[in-house]
Amino acid sequence: MLKENILGHIQQSEIKKKWRGILDQAEQVMNKHVIRKTLFLSPGEWNYAESILCHYSNVQWLADGGYENAERKRLVIFPDYKHYDSIEDFIALLKIKHNAKTGDLTHRDYLGALLSLGIEREIIGDIIVGEDWAYLFTTSEMKDFIKFNLNTVGSSKVMIEDADSLPDDVESDQMIIIAGTVASLRIDSVISMVLRLSRQKSQSLVTSHKVKINWVPVQKNMLLLKERDMISVSGFGRFKLLSIGNLTRSQRWRIEVGKMK
Repeated sequence: MLKENILGHIQQSEIKKKWRGILDQAEQVMNKHVIRKTLFLSPGEWNYAESILCHYSNVQWLADGGYENAERKRLVIFPDYKHYDSIEDFIALLKIKHNAKTGDLTHRDYLGALLSLGIEREIIGDIIVGEDWAYLFTTSEMKDFIKFNLNTVGSSKVMIEDADSLPDDVESDQMIIIAGTVASLRIDSVISMVLRLSRQKSQSLVTSHKVKINWVPVQKNMLLLKERDMISVSGFGRFKLLSIGNLTRSQRWRIEVGKMK
């Protein structure tokens, strides 16, 4: 089957371009019996794996980001006679610590410091940020480079150490829960409530291509959200619609969202 036929259902040109390269890797696995790994892919990129790689016989694949609910993941594609456990680790986890007295550091601070080292964005997986620490998932190939070259984040000196796994209580501490009511489950209405913006401002963000739902760009304000949808707004961060409750007496929907710290 021609690659263009396999990729025909992908609308975003950049994602389609990325998958052309991944299909080259899949063909190498099928024809040369080798193992191939991508760099980290965004959810909008890796969530096409099932519908695309099923066209290739004699290969297996797995998307792994280092922990169960990872957003950014690497694809490993390997011959069907191999077992995943026999493949060498290809994701590394680092813990970055700094002195809390120097001030809080954000996800943007950590990402900016890493990119300033000349690292491509695809080398970096999820970054989970705490009060005076962050957990960083990266490729096993780049782990040592980061350990020896990342000395400061923002104006804070940092110390880096290997970590075996993400502590159980870390992931659950990454959301601020916001509850409220909205007149509609339309994307612009929910954005207005969560980000405390005017409806006009929220509509402008959508129509100017600054909003994604489940990592897919949208530009229509009338789109209705459903539970578990992930919404990202450029310049404002991300939030997940956790639950949709009953209508109030004034016919407004009760909702609860988790806004990423």
